[in-house]
Amino acid sequence: MLLSNLVIPLLATRATVSATFDVTSSLTKYAAFDFGVGDISIQKSASFSLINTFDCAFQGDINIEKDCEFLIASTAKALKLTFNNIFHKIENKGKWIVHTLESAAASTCNIIVKSFVNTGEIILAFKGHVLAPIINITASHWVNHGCLHLFQEIKSISVAILGVVGGTIENHGTICLTNQLCKQVTKIIGSGCIALEKSSSFFISNSFLSIDAQHTFYLGEGNPTIQAQAVSLPQTFKVANFGANGSHKIGLNLPLLSITIAGKKGWSYDTKTGILTLTANGFISQKFDIGLGYDPSKFEVCTDNSVGIVSVIKGSIKYNGPCPHAGRPSVCQICPDVPTPPVITSSATAITSTQSKTTSSSSTSSIATTSTTSSKPKPTTVSTSSIASTTTPDGSYSTSFVTVTAETTKVVTITSCSNNACHPTTAPTGLTVVTLTTSDVKTVVTTYCPLTQTVTLGVTGTKTVDLGCPTGYFGYNGYIGKGVSIGHGGAAASASAGFQIGFDIFKNHHF
Repeated sequence: MLLSNLVIPLLATRATVSATFDVTSSLTKYAAFDFGVGDISIQKSASFSLINTFDCAFQGDINIEKDCEFLIASTAKALKLTFNNIFHKIENKGKWIVHTLESAAASTCNIIVKSFVNTGEIILAFKGHVLAPIINITASHWVNHGCLHLFQEIKSISVAILGVVGGTIENHGTICLTNQLCKQVTKIIGSGCIALEKSSSFFISNSFLSIDAQHTFYLGEGNPTIQAQAVSLPQTFKVANFGANGSHKIGLNLPLLSITIAGKKGWSYDTKTGILTLTANGFISQKFDIGLGYDPSKFEVCTDNSVGIVSVIKGSIKYNGPCPHAGRPSVCQICPDVPTPPVITSSATAITSTQSKTTSSSSTSSIATTSTTSSKPKPTTVSTSSIASTTTPDGSYSTSFVTVTAETTKVVTITSCSNNACHPTTAPTGLTVVTLTTSDVKTVVTTYCPLTQTVTLGVTGTKTVDLGCPTGYFGYNGYIGKGVSIGHGGAAASASAGFQIGFDIFKNHHF
């Protein structure tokens, strides 16, 4: 009886996420998406894009069919991408892109599922450098027949983990690492390839977990490195294209020491088999099948100082010459480039709304906007015909904001006047998107406005005021003191500076 009471609630919990969100035609969502829809299936050559939806907590399976595309992109805040359910599965036959190169903070990609199967193309692109991302793709059933590209613009201390610790991953395709450190925590089976590009490093941290003898490590352009744990029962790892005139390094987690008395060298190369043996302390070692044709006189013991990897003095070896059989093996696919995420093209005119506090005599407050549209927006200048003016009394101030229906970059110049003393300030604008549903008709509105600024109020000094940026109440986290109410007359937003700003733009603006 007690057992049945336990099992029934568990089955009920599994049933709560059985819904499916089917995408059969191209769809783009900005800023908000209900991840409680359950399973997501992209079919019939459709594309599905989530732009600036920062907390992507998926609660179901993901299925991307052939010739379909799934894009998740962040152009501002850090992206948090999570799958945290051991019952769920991810299957990609098309293209899946996670793009965070424009993010201003470190992003997270934490995937914990039952099954991860890729026969298409997956690109996970991060900024890197001081913004070290968290990259973890964990599944008890982990299979790659396609191409998985882990990309950092600048290498960081980020360590990518693939598979369940102590488990097995199956790779018959290509795992590309660009400026990325990856730590082996599983067995690797299959005759696929791990391609190390630019400043990438691969750390074989547990040599007791076997790597298929037919599996290839490819050292590409730049200065990629491989480091392996030295053990008494070494494996033989297949390495292609080693050389690059000393740019490539292969090493151990201990120094390559020669013991003269025992006749043990720190390294040796067999010209008949093409096996390079690295030895630490004379007794523990690893072997690397680098191929035939190398000149033993051009090998040199060195130190691998790659970012993120344990630096072992005299723990690596390089070859001061080109690879005698240079080239990319056919099993190693070309690493796909990181595409530029789409932006909304500007098609609607700006709508300007103003509000001011009045008591007595006046001065003028102006707001000028600048706008441009491109694949990677940058501010440009427009004519002063877009300037909106309001009347401001002594001892007071006013503000204006601009709302547009397209994703562009805007820069706002504000002149705040008090006691006949004016002080111009320039600030970049914020971006928010809100989707309202009224009578089953969806209205999407994109807003731009000044962020919090410090303005001069006459000779009394400075005061920091919120100029009415409606960022917080449309779904961005971390902003307080703001709210939005939607009624029959449209929507109204209240800012923490005390302004009540009316939004009439929600009427008759469907696009």
